[in-house]
Amino acid sequence: MKKLLALLAIVALVVLVGGCGSSKLGTVDTERVMQGSAKVKQIQETMMTKQNEARKKMDELTQQKGKMKDDEFQAKQKAIYEDFKIVQTEADKSFQNTMKTGMDKVIKDRGLDAIVYKDAVAGGGVDVTDDVIKALDDGMPKTDPVKAATPAAPATSSSAAPSASGK
Repeated sequence: MKKLLALLAIVALVVLVGGCGSSKLGTVDTERVMQGSAKVKQIQETMMTKQNEARKKMDELTQQKGKMKDDEFQAKQKAIYEDFKIVQTEADKSFQNTMKTGMDKVIKDRGLDAIVYKDAVAGGGVDVTDDVIKALDDGMPKTDPVKAATPAAPATSSSAAPSASGK
């Protein structure tokens, strides 16, 4: 809620300042960034791995619940939860820092005054979402979208092997 109010205040300020001269405002769709950026997907995958690890620890702890006192169980349960909260906070910070870095690069490259989140803008602004995704993924290993979407052919095909090797 505080973030939304802060964003609305920024938008109002940009609109007021924009009336004094010509300003260039970019907008970014965070949902598209989350779906389209390999860098963001990497952060999400790391978070999911940590979440699964915490869930596994919690399941193991639950199986051992009968062998320990309630206060011991609750203390271990709390420790697992606290560890996960730390990881979650780090992932959130990583996402925010990644977004800021990408948006700062686009602001500089496109000569914008600011970029705001698309959801905070009623209309106007230049959509720079694709530019932000490109800035985030710059330097990431390139993957072939066709190979990623197509399952590998079975290795047991006798007719494919000779033609692939040229023999």
